[in-house]
Formats: sequence, structure tokens, C-alpha cells
Amino acid sequence: GTKKENQNMEKVKILKRCVSACLAATVALGAAGCSGGGGTGSSKPAGGDASAASAVTVSKSGKVSDTPVTFTMLYADNSTYPFKQSWETLKKMKELTNVSLNVTVVPDADYPTKVQLLLNSGDIPDIVCNGVSGSVEEMALNGKLLCFSDYVKSMPNFQKLVKNCDLSAQLENSELSDGKMYSLPVNVDEKRVQTEQWFVRKDLFDKNNLTIPTTWDECYKDMKILKAKYPKIIPIQNIYGTDDLLCMVGSSFGTVAGWDSANTGFMYDKSSDKWIHAPTSDNYKAMLQFLHKLYAEGILDKEFVTLDTTTYDQRILKGQTIMWDGWFVGEVSYNEDGKKTDSNFNVVPIPALAGPSGKAGTKVTGSWGHSMICPASVKDKEYFNTLIRWLDWMYSEDGANLFSWGVKGVTYTENSDGTKAFTSNIISPTNPKGSKYLDRDYGCNNNNLSFVFPYDYLKATFTKEDSAVLDEESQKNMLTDPQPSLRLTSDEKEEENLVSTALKDYVDAEKEKFIMGKESFNNWDAYVKECDQKGRSKLSKLYNQVWQRQKSAK
Repeated sequence: GTKKENQNMEKVKILKRCVSACLAATVALGAAGCSGGGGTGSSKPAGGDASAASAVTVSKSGKVSDTPVTFTMLYADNSTYPFKQSWETLKKMKELTNVSLNVTVVPDADYPTKVQLLLNSGDIPDIVCNGVSGSVEEMALNGKLLCFSDYVKSMPNFQKLVKNCDLSAQLENSELSDGKMYSLPVNVDEKRVQTEQWFVRKDLFDKNNLTIPTTWDECYKDMKILKAKYPKIIPIQNIYGTDDLLCMVGSSFGTVAGWDSANTGFMYDKSSDKWIHAPTSDNYKAMLQFLHKLYAEGILDKEFVTLDTTTYDQRILKGQTIMWDGWFVGEVSYNEDGKKTDSNFNVVPIPALAGPSGKAGTKVTGSWGHSMICPASVKDKEYFNTLIRWLDWMYSEDGANLFSWGVKGVTYTENSDGTKAFTSNIISPTNPKGSKYLDRDYGCNNNNLSFVFPYDYLKATFTKEDSAVLDEESQKNMLTDPQPSLRLTSDEKEEENLVSTALKDYVDAEKEKFIMGKESFNNWDAYVKECDQKGRSKLSKLYNQVWQRQKSAK
């Protein structure tokens, strides 16, 4: 995590949830692995499609396994909540399922390299969690990864989740060029939420009789007024660089930008049923022109490309900025510290702002943050059926509650009507002075083990202001869907690679020049022409051919 995220977690640890910049890609390339040992778990090898239906045959005990069984797991370790075999959630899981995990812990920073080595060696653990590797797709198409398409029909809890949470379209996005799925989603939000939002100093709006803006035009006018009133203030700042700024603005301008870009910047246009190059579209140009106006008039931070987390935090706490992007619950620590020097200090999150068309959109919001894979060889293991049953159990209500709310009576209580509440020792937005962290001390809210986040749990980890933003964005259809996937063959990927890097590098350099005024919008046509020279037309033809093929194959 970033320094900012880590600081927030130290204050309100329960809220930390990593959000991938490109969720659909994460799903397609995610990895998870467990190598098995221990008991047989009353299982026989499923051996592929023919006997896949037997994979979740209920054991006599009603548990995942009648006898103790151990799977091994490659685990991506986050330094803010390092893995502990002693977590009570793991003990409770064993009690409920008869399953234990033999975990190989690899630090987050080293994890992609470790996954790559394992994939190349062929010695892949049964479950590889939260790993992304460029060779995953190649491994899958070469038959070295388990095809979950053959088994999900025998996973009733997973099927129920897909139906209740309307995940079918997003799961289709995770399918590879052969139309099959080789990864399972992890960190699935029972109800889709976007946790990175814009925050404002509400007290400054109130003091100057200004209402919180609902559109970018209103925001511009308000910031002009506040800039004149407080000339030393930088009205809008952002963290994580240009790509984060663009994805926080792009959807409201009807385009895909920044971290949300995939397929070399191409996006699917529903009105024409075609893939278009977003960075040369009219909507993208309008977005850049608006950001240039903010930049030129001193409303947007001049350091938007390079601002470091320390300066970012200092400006907020010293009252040197009015609006910024960040993660839900970050306002808790800001308000706690800000009120020490200014009793009126009041930071609140706001819903996404509407663009020129009147439509507001968040950054791209998928339903899950990570994914996992298994090696194809696991289907020949004696414990394979037990493994499939355990994976399905992790999507069950019991599995979801265990790795979100935790252990009943220890981390949460449940009322007669089924509503839950954290116990008094758990740190939460309403109890920042608690003594225990859900993730660090109990293994909940975990990038590897939390397969599902129930909505009541998510709401309990947010402030009432966060929840109000979530509700408004959901009710007003502001959540931006992930782009459809394009299933390129290996030859088509090679064709894409020949031109994509040069095109992307050129666009990345030019977009900052346009915002900063180093490049005039009078030269937009020349910019578009140069994009064609660098492969835009070739990719447009390729992507639209692939899209037509995908549609005809349905």
C-alpha cells in the first residue's frame, strides 16, 4: 500500500481495501495456489468435465471434508497486516470445514516475481492468491492452469453469488480467447462500491455560503471564488500522478482515461457498437481542455504529476488545499488531526461530479479486486474434490462472514434480527479508540482470504458520510462499468504489441503537455495524425475485427 493508505490504516485499520486500477485485467490474470497434503477428505479425483458434477458431493459430516485436510497456498503478504498462522479466523475455518492451510508467505513487493518463477517452473501450488503475471494467459491456453469453467456449475454457493450480485457480464470479461475462465474472483463486493472519491473542506464552503458542487462547472466556479478569497491555497490536488487524476475525471466526460484505460486506450462505444481510441476522441479532448483551464488558472495543483504523499498530507492538514482525491475513511484521521489546530476543520467525501453531458461517473468500478488460479495438475490429486468444495464454501455466507466480520462473539455480535455489530475492542469508524484491528489481529478484510465482502460489513467499515455517497452514486447510476474484454489470439497479441507501446508512450507524453499548456489545442489534428502514424488505425481495425468475431461466436 501507499504511505497514505498505511497512515490511514494505522488510524482506522479496518477500512483498508486495495482497489486495482484495472479490475477486469486483474481478474483475467490473477493467480492463487494451494498445494495439497494431509487427509483425503473423502474425495475422489474429479478428472475433468465428465465427473465435475461430483466435485461438491456433500460429505457425511456436512463439512467440506469428513477428515482433516491441508492445502498449501501461496500468499501475497501485506506488511500492514502480516500473515499469522494463529489468526482465530483460520482456527474457526478449520472447525467449520476440517480444512487447514499450509501457507507460503511472500511479501507483496516480491510476489509477481515469485509467481512468474513458479509458473515457469511448472511447480505451482494448488492455490496462488492475488498474483498477477503476464504469462498467466499463455499458461492457461497451454493447458497448465485449471479451467474453472468446467467446475463452477458444481459450486452452488458461487453460482448463488453470481446470480444475486449480477456478476455474469464481469465474469465473461475474465474469460480468455478460448471463451473459458481460468481464475476465480476474490474480494467480491456483494454490492458494487467505489472507495476512491473526491473529498472537500466542507467548512470552507459553508463559511463562504457556497453549496457543495454537483458538476465540474459548479466546482470550477466555486474554486475560482475560493482561490480569490484564499490566494495561497491550491484548490484541487491529487495523489498518484496523472493517470489517477484522469480516471477520477474521465468518466464524467464520457471517456476512459488514466488507470482505467486498457487495450492501448481504446474503449467500447455503445452507440456505434465499435471500439474507438479514447485519447483522440472529442470527449477526451474536452476533458483535457477543462483540466488545462484548471491548471492555467491555478486551481489544479501544478505538481499534479509528481506530488508526494508527505506534501499531500501536509497541505490538507495545514489548510492549504480544498479538494483532493483519496480513499473512504481517510477523512476520519484528517478530521481528527485537523481539528487540533482549527476547530471548524471538516472534511467530507462527495459523490462524483457531472460533466458536460450532465452525467456523473466514478472511476471504473468492478465488483472485485483480486483473483486466484489453480494448476491444471491439481485435478489429478486425491483431494481435488475437497479443494473445489472448500473454494465454494469460501463464497458461502459462513465463509464470507468469517473473513469479513470475523468470529462471532470475538469480533462481532449478532442481534435476533440478524444485524451485526463489531465488538467494543474492534477499531472502526465509530470506535477509533478500539484496541484490535480486524485485518492485522484476526486476518479479516484480507486480499487473499476474503472471497466476499457482505454489504452490511462494508457499510459498517465506512462512516455515515461515506455510506451516503455510496447510496447516492448507486441510486443515480454513477458507478462506471468495466470495459468489455477483447479476446485476442496469440498472433493478434503479437500484432498489438508491435505498435501499442509507441502509441501509448506518445499519448502519455502528450496528455500532460496539453494539460500544462506546453502543447496547444490548435495542434490537436496533428496529434491525432501522429497517433495514426504510431498505430491507432491498425489497432482500431484489429480490435473491431476481434469484437465482431466475439459477437458472432455468442
